[in-house]
Amino acid sequence: MIGMNINEFINKIYYGDEIEFKLFDKTYFIQGNFVDNKYNIIVDYWMKDDGTEPLHDYLFDASFSTPQERVEGFEKAKMFEGKTFYDVADDIIVVWG
Repeated sequence: MIGMNINEFINKIYYGDEIEFKLFDKTYFIQGNFVDNKYNIIVDYWMKDDGTEPLHDYLFDASFSTPQERVEGFEKAKMFEGKTFYDVADDIIVVWG
């Protein structure tokens, strides 16, 4: 990972901070919030390869009872082309967060 270490990244997930990073040919966005007594997380991406409107999709949108559950849900999700965060962490380039 370039731009921060894994512990810093996971801490941002815990606290619901926004993160933007590049992985392979896509730019990913993570944001968390606390609404209605739930710790939410949304992960989406965009990809622009031909000068038109970028492809865009939500990969993970979930709510949890605690910030630790939010982290665990993120860690277990296979949202990066069937791989978990830890499977792809070495290839992540943090842009903002």
